This record gives sequence, structure tokens and C-alpha cells, in this order.
Amino acid sequence: LIVRFDGLDLKPLKTRLGELAKEAPVKTELKARDLWQKCQTALASSKPTDQAAGRDGLAQLAKKMPDTVYGKKAASR
Repeated sequence: LIVRFDGLDLKPLKTRLGELAKEAPVKTELKARDLWQKCQTALASSKPTDQAAGRDGLAQLAKKMPDTVYGKKAASR
């Protein structure tokens, strides 16, 4: 990316992304994505207890945030 956008001022983009991250719907989606990634890491573990925790986490994510993209993914698993 650095080579592709070399010479362009990316500061306005970073500022706008920071503003978007503070909005409630985006904030909720980012939180759901973080939980999804943690569950996926747990599911990929070789330890049965971690895998069980990952499955439980997905169930909680689906229940807690059903309107997010990651909540819907968790519900379908």
C-alpha cells in the first residue's frame, strides 16, 4: 500500500476512519468482529476446552449481537 499510495496525503482518510469507528453501528460491528476472531482462534486450537469455549462464544455472539454480520455468521454455525 505504501508504494501504491506514495505521495498521497492519507491523514484525511485516517481522520475519517477514526470518526466512523466512533459511530454506534460501526462500533458494534467492530466489537462483534473482534469477538468472532477470538472465537475462531479458540476453535482452531488443539485443546478441547478452547474449542468448547469458542463454540460457547459463538453462541453468545449470536444471541448478544444478532443484527451484526458476525452475529449472523455465528448463528449459522
